[in-house]
Amino acid sequence: MWVPPGDVATVDRVRRADAVRAAAGGPLVVPDWPAELAAHDDWVGPDGVHLTHDGYRELAAFVARQLVPLAG
Repeated sequence: MWVPPGDVATVDRVRRADAVRAAAGGPLVVPDWPAELAAHDDWVGPDGVHLTHDGYRELAAFVARQLVPLAG
């Protein structure tokens, strides 16, 4: 499950991600992009939905970091 960048402020989507993460067990990984994005509000553009250039770069880096442990 992926919570899109613009959904960081949508409480229901964040709660759903938390519920999936809590129920997961086994090999399911639910990266916490909303928490990462919440710590860097400068990654979201003025429309509150689309990422800035830095935001897209950091999103790619975040996804790459999340995939490294799974490659193993």
